[in-house]
Amino acid sequence: MANFIKRNRNSIVKIIFAVLLGVIFYNTALPKIAALPFDYCDIGFRHNEISLVREGINPFYVWNHEMEHEKYCGLSRPDMPSNCNGKQEYVHFYPPWHFTLFWWYAYLPTVVCAGILLFVYLAILFFLLRYLSRWEPSAILDRVLFWEMLVVVILYPYLRVICVMNYSPLLLVAMFAFCYALKRDKQILLGIAWAILLIKPQVGGLFIFPLLFSQKWKSIGIALGICILATLWPAYVLHESPIDLILLIPKMGAPYLEASNLNFILVRKLVLWFGPTGRIVWMILCASACGTLCYLFRKSPSPWIQIAPVLVFYPIITYCSDHDFVLLCPLVVLFSLTLFDRGYFLASQKAKLILMALFLAQLLPHFLATYSPLQLFIATILFDYDSAYQLYNLVYLFCIKTFFPFLQVGCTASIVAYFVYRILKTKPEEINPPWNE
Repeated sequence: MANFIKRNRNSIVKIIFAVLLGVIFYNTALPKIAALPFDYCDIGFRHNEISLVREGINPFYVWNHEMEHEKYCGLSRPDMPSNCNGKQEYVHFYPPWHFTLFWWYAYLPTVVCAGILLFVYLAILFFLLRYLSRWEPSAILDRVLFWEMLVVVILYPYLRVICVMNYSPLLLVAMFAFCYALKRDKQILLGIAWAILLIKPQVGGLFIFPLLFSQKWKSIGIALGICILATLWPAYVLHESPIDLILLIPKMGAPYLEASNLNFILVRKLVLWFGPTGRIVWMILCASACGTLCYLFRKSPSPWIQIAPVLVFYPIITYCSDHDFVLLCPLVVLFSLTLFDRGYFLASQKAKLILMALFLAQLLPHFLATYSPLQLFIATILFDYDSAYQLYNLVYLFCIKTFFPFLQVGCTASIVAYFVYRILKTKPEEINPPWNE
């Protein structure tokens, strides 16, 4: 028996890892997916904003309660008291170039716009899965783990995107185009891809570092030119300066950067301790760390490694919702391939075991925060129903709100530190990508 375990320990560890991932998926992703409302709320907001611009009304003034408009009456926004007939409103808008890139919203009903995006997003999902199938390992067990890790991390955010009709799939395509163009030095395509990523400045802004350190000046000029030119139309319609519209960008997302809305525990603490200065300090620290890593990785032959620091820091530098985690897909693939000896660099067996444990520990808060039939069944076996429910509340309040956020941050930092160490230790000529980029 001992010899059997010793000979097959790698397979046994992977089987245990696969079972635990399956339990986490059943306990977290499935209940969340079942609870999705599919209300297409984001596309409704974007449609209203562009309709206002077409009417010559700046959405920011409605958002800032400087004027009333029936398009924003009756929508929920608990952090904003409404001046709209006593009803609450939910108003925020994207950068001014977004109004030009999606000008056609104003000429179609919301349901038609949602249908178009739904078709596009399902097509993106289909081609993404086909593309990822080129990366999967050959061994059956490794293949199961590869897809299981992707499903656990990516499936719910992607379905969440389809639910609210967010722009994350479009940004995902732009990111793949960005890496393709960066690898082959196609600067026009690179500039267009970055301009699309800048639809969400909190995501696209950090991509400036790979462009700067690879000296893609033409691409930077093309992207900035597209954004500036696309600002001219709303500026003309609204009778405002393009510069003034661009300067509204930090103001439009201000409510999402308050301490109560930040989804990263350390940022929330900094804001509570130091006020708005704490948020600015955190953003400077994240941008500095991201820029430093991008500089260190600038000579890597793989564009995915060059942009990896961006994908690490964009979820935590400012506000980031669950549907934005769709962009983490390449990082999950790179991480999973390292466990199967098909990554950019090989990991020792001890390192693989530690990485698996860190990955599971990172998912643990989501596992405990979901009140699922599985948890209730296990707790009821050990206790009566009332005691099980009370125990769950105790665990949730103490662990989820106090201990596990820091555990999750520590696990993420450890995984990132390991990959930074391996990337810096490995010579560029020794890196051999497992797929055809």
